[in-house]
Amino acid sequence: MNKTDKVVWIAGDLPEINNIGIYPMDARDNGCIYRDPGAHAIHLYLYSARIRIGSSEFEIRPGDITFSPAGVPSQYWLAHDSQHWCSHFRLKPGRGGMVFPDRIETGGAFESLVNCFRKAAFHHGVASGEGDSAQSLMLSRLLLAQILAELSILAEKGCGREPAGRTRGWQALERLHCYLEEHLGERHTAGKLAELAGLSQNYLAR
Repeated sequence: MNKTDKVVWIAGDLPEINNIGIYPMDARDNGCIYRDPGAHAIHLYLYSARIRIGSSEFEIRPGDITFSPAGVPSQYWLAHDSQHWCSHFRLKPGRGGMVFPDRIETGGAFESLVNCFRKAAFHHGVASGEGDSAQSLMLSRLLLAQILAELSILAEKGCGREPAGRTRGWQALERLHCYLEEHLGERHTAGKLAELAGLSQNYLAR
């Protein structure tokens, strides 16, 4: 796949989440084609399998993460039924940014990534139901951005590059994430959150 068939993320930007959670995979569905024309997909695996993303075919193992760009077909071949963490999300287009590879080995970061997925899925579920939906939605987006930030560091290490570190935008969003978790249930205006993060309301709303 060329660069246009990759997931590209500008550090600090908040993804818009379609869904996030842990989903079952049925070995009877082996070879089925999955394709989302409007959203990227990220999967964190709890099983071994063979996978094809676009024209690339490779083996995955527990703890691996893959990126399926919007509109690019994916297929799986599993030895037995299992499950994986998954999110379908949208990113705003832009120049530059982190170009994610098809697959990343998470290694020692696996548990922290699972924890981020679990918390993001919880807050996204709250946002889809009752409760403080605006705050929960913001938290779920911040957590998925945290996942992407950690994976960008792992990807750069895997390519033999020294990680560039977190940008001002990402550091601001990380501060905001911590603040919201400490003040769950409180009402917050967009202006107040932007002030806390040191960002403009327009940037925060992206």
